Amino acid sequence: AVKHHEDGNNRANAEANTQAKVTRNGTIIIHVNRNQVKKVAESLLQYPAVSVELATKLAKQYYGRYAQRRGSMVVDVVSSAWRNYDRVENQIVPAFEKSVRTPDLKSLAKEIPNIPGLRGGEVAAMQAAAAGLLRFAKEKRPATLNNDEKIVKAWAKYAEPFRFETKSEPYVGAVKKIGPALFAYLRMRAGADAIKADVWVARVLEEHGATFKKATDAIEVTRYAEAVADAMGVSRLVLDQMLWRGEWKITQHALDELEKTVRKNSACSTSQKSR
Repeated sequence: AVKHHEDGNNRANAEANTQAKVTRNGTIIIHVNRNQVKKVAESLLQYPAVSVELATKLAKQYYGRYAQRRGSMVVDVVSSAWRNYDRVENQIVPAFEKSVRTPDLKSLAKEIPNIPGLRGGEVAAMQAAAAGLLRFAKEKRPATLNNDEKIVKAWAKYAEPFRFETKSEPYVGAVKKIGPALFAYLRMRAGADAIKADVWVARVLEEHGATFKKATDAIEVTRYAEAVADAMGVSRLVLDQMLWRGEWKITQHALDELEKTVRKNSACSTSQKSR
């Protein structure tokens, strides 16, 4: 009886703190309770699992993680869904890079990658997303053709208005297996200020007082998280790193290894440009 009463209170709180409005075309717009958002923001600033300073440092490294390896970036994004991320970084991405001459968008779009352990439809999604980015460049930003770095940055900016209706974005959002969370993750890796509102992010927000009607609804959590970032005075990507890294309890050793990877990628990029 007590458990049922608590569940009822939680549902009531969620309904009080988020209001939904359905537009004429069926789009659901979630409005968040600004007073609660303010309290969550204050709690995150006072009791951060990862400090704003450290999260800012992580955010600055984010785009460069896949410099000159944007095919690998797409592989990372698609394969990260419901999979241990260590496996993505240490097994799946390296397997792709061994199977192609150059880990760029064109290679991924044209060659079926030999990556053991992928689920059904993931290879097709990877290739479709890479092809979609190249098609975007051809149709919308022809000046970026043959430059993956410019292509992904241009797409990340172009895709901003679609972040709450990702299936309406024709180049990547429409790809099967790429939902709102992976759409946001790809934009983040491509240089956008965004937040990947997955279950881990929702969980840490709830620990700081947030309530959701449905914590697995990436759109609801995204709107809430963006409001929290605004209230904190930090970028969405910084908040993402505070929440995601907070859930996984990043260590200084892990941060040092991440910095080594970024420096290595930057060195490879400089070497390739000088050839």
